[in-house]
Amino acid sequence: MFAIGSSSHDSVTARRPLGTIALILLALWSSAMRVIGLFQDPTNPTPIVPWEVTILIPLALSLVAVVQIARAGVVPRRWRWMPAIALGVQVASVALCQLLMMDPATTMQTVGLASALGMIGFLAGTLGLGIVALLAVASERPASVPVFSSPNDSPND
Repeated sequence: MFAIGSSSHDSVTARRPLGTIALILLALWSSAMRVIGLFQDPTNPTPIVPWEVTILIPLALSLVAVVQIARAGVVPRRWRWMPAIALGVQVASVALCQLLMMDPATTMQTVGLASALGMIGFLAGTLGLGIVALLAVASERPASVPVFSSPNDSPND
């Protein structure tokens, strides 16, 4: 919805093709991976799509989308880099989870913390950006509209 908008002014990418396509592909990525997963042979542990692809493609699409949103100039200036901050929080939470799970001796003790970090990363991109979008819309000041204009009282009559 944010990528396409009802007009080019309502699109966070101003309907520029690169950013719009990146956001649409990013939105469809999770569903596509689930559909591809349906074709996975349960007896074969080798995934159909390598883990590198499942990590790097959405990251690349996110980076393109973040840059295009910032460059489009549609989002108000003070909110323009919020998608980049949300992406940074997501990447940091995934990286911290991976670091916590590296040591087999402490893996069982850090599962709860890793799960919480994963949830924070997920919520930063979904709930966080949703709240920011609502705040951005609420903070815009509409142009003033004259409600009543009185006739000119000119002394030349």
